[in-house]
Amino acid sequence: MRPVRSLFLSALLLVLALALAGTVQAAPRDPLEGEWTITGWEPGAASGAEPTYAGRVSLRKHGDGYLFEGSIDDGDYFGVGLFDAKTATLSLTFQGPSGEDSGLTVLTLKGDALEGRWLYLTDDEGRAGREVWKRAR
Repeated sequence: MRPVRSLFLSALLLVLALALAGTVQAAPRDPLEGEWTITGWEPGAASGAEPTYAGRVSLRKHGDGYLFEGSIDDGDYFGVGLFDAKTATLSLTFQGPSGEDSGLTVLTLKGDALEGRWLYLTDDEGRAGREVWKRAR
């Protein structure tokens, strides 16, 4: 009779454990953290033109913001940004290999992509380029 009771208790514990496991929710995935591929257009590129550069970057959550680093158009870039969840907007400062190519990028989260515009601090004409970021697979 003892083996049957022991088997019954084991089965009951297994059922309870499975029921409880179904109620435990995993922490929500951060909408931005991870690896991204980039296609972009330099300032002045026509809206239907082929992208003028590509790259791969990573965003890592850091306190209230994000750290940004990656390789774009064969140059290493880095920066820091803030995400506004209400507007789904990432505002990101960046600096590139020469130190002269620093600026601001503003991207909107649309599904699993970020789309927006960027601007160099040192561009005398103040023209904006465009970028599309897609989650790296």
